Amino acid sequence: MHRPGDLDDADFQFLDVEEGCELLEHNVSAEGIDYRMVCHAEGGEANIDGHMAFLGERVEGGVNIHTQSPMGEMTMQTVIEGERIDDC
Repeated sequence: MHRPGDLDDADFQFLDVEEGCELLEHNVSAEGIDYRMVCHAEGGEANIDGHMAFLGERVEGGVNIHTQSPMGEMTMQTVIEGERIDDC
């Protein structure tokens, strides 16, 4: 049964790309999503690599952000975990 928001739905949009950012690459499947993007703001640049694995009622993944800014280089690593708790 096809429902709005399914992975094969043409309107499915898992990533919210902010203004000033460009999605360089993304791959969405039933197993998960991998993506790369770059953002430009206030003379700096951020390269973002993310992955999330869809594990039935759970999701696990991470986002790595490497920035070049007037303050120097910085790398941030974020771990993502989530679980379905009820119908929306």
